[in-house]
Amino acid sequence: MNNYGEKVLDVKFESISRVLKYDDSSAYLIVMNNGKKGIYKNNKEIIEQKYQNINYTESSNIFVVKRNSKYGIFNMDGKEILSVKYIAYALAGDYIYVETDSGEKELYDVNGNKVSNLNYKSVQSSGKSDCYIAIDDNGYYSIITKSETISNNYTYISYAFDNYFIFKNEDGLYGLLDIYNGIKFEAEYSFMLKIDGRNSIEAVKPDGTVDIYSKDLEKIAILKEAIIKSVSENYTMIYSSIDNEIFYINKEGKKVPNTEVYPNNKIFAYSDENGKWGYKDKSGNIVLEAKYDLATDTGEYGFSGIVLDGEWGIVNSEGEIVKIPAFTLDTYYLPTFIGEYLLEITESYHCLELE
Repeated sequence: MNNYGEKVLDVKFESISRVLKYDDSSAYLIVMNNGKKGIYKNNKEIIEQKYQNINYTESSNIFVVKRNSKYGIFNMDGKEILSVKYIAYALAGDYIYVETDSGEKELYDVNGNKVSNLNYKSVQSSGKSDCYIAIDDNGYYSIITKSETISNNYTYISYAFDNYFIFKNEDGLYGLLDIYNGIKFEAEYSFMLKIDGRNSIEAVKPDGTVDIYSKDLEKIAILKEAIIKSVSENYTMIYSSIDNEIFYINKEGKKVPNTEVYPNNKIFAYSDENGKWGYKDKSGNIVLEAKYDLATDTGEYGFSGIVLDGEWGIVNSEGEIVKIPAFTLDTYYLPTFIGEYLLEITESYHCLELE
């Protein structure tokens, strides 16, 4: 029956394992009888019920079938694109990577047109829908697109975002590559990675200096040391204890004010032209004068920290000092306070009295 109570098929099945809606005019059923699966489209069988398994890939709009431990590919009309003879496959948007039982590796588009043979030890999806990352027998990485193979004895490649890939050269230095426009950042960094969950880049120079780049590759900060921590689904905090700097970025890697990150807070940490920190309210009125070396924003428990001459103090959500700066803390991340106590997180939560 459909949503209107009308009978869809007269055929009886052991199970209908999945209902697919391809567009407004085409409905698909993956059905099973006697342990074998097939597909009906608009009440008509388009893939015969003889497969152990069938998976629909929405990103490529194809069906991957499995029979006798071999894989094949069908399109949405039930036409066989690749015969059921491959021992492995991988999908990346418009590409299908397959491997035969003799070890041959081939690349096809979603219409079944062969792009190339692949003389690589392994090929994997990159995270970008129209690219693969391949590794040859010497351990060198390449990027395979529909039109070309990009290689330069790279010893590592990972996808960042948009058209950008992070690479490492034979000297162990990292750079950034635009697959359509060439090198964006020369290989001069000792380490580089995409900031988790954000379209932004953290790049560490050999001297330890950290460059932070936004999605449009604007350098938004240069830090001597960087601690990066996600504070919510939409925002990430970047902190340097050496530079006494805290700022926030959004999903696009752009700097955003703490008033946007913590809209329900009553006070907000700020720094003045002399690099000193204090607190203001939502209207910008000074609550606590900027005379501290660092000030954190109010955390989930309603307290924040201030630093003066290397020693920590505690401030409540109203901007009142709960403990004056007099405590040295050995912590990698910014500390979390509850009342007059430091929250210590190990295998369990417990609070330490500061003394």
